[in-house]
Amino acid sequence: MTKEKYKEYIQKQYDYVLEQISGWHESVNVLKSLSDYISDCIETIEDIYNDKDIDFQSYIELNEMVNYKFKEVCRIVKKG
Repeated sequence: MTKEKYKEYIQKQYDYVLEQISGWHESVNVLKSLSDYISDCIETIEDIYNDKDIDFQSYIELNEMVNYKFKEVCRIVKKG
């Protein structure tokens, strides 16, 4: 997969989890969505790491993107 495809995928994951947690007040639903997002982030980072088409610099950039999006989701959950 290309770097741009990974970026699109990471953004779609982020948008989806925000859609899932917005407006929910039951902590069980929020925690389930957060748990699924954590698993997706881990799998994505592993896939990027194991992808032979992604160079090290791109891996670092994509990893930082995942980390930033994850921190944003956690901030939103904490704030809500």
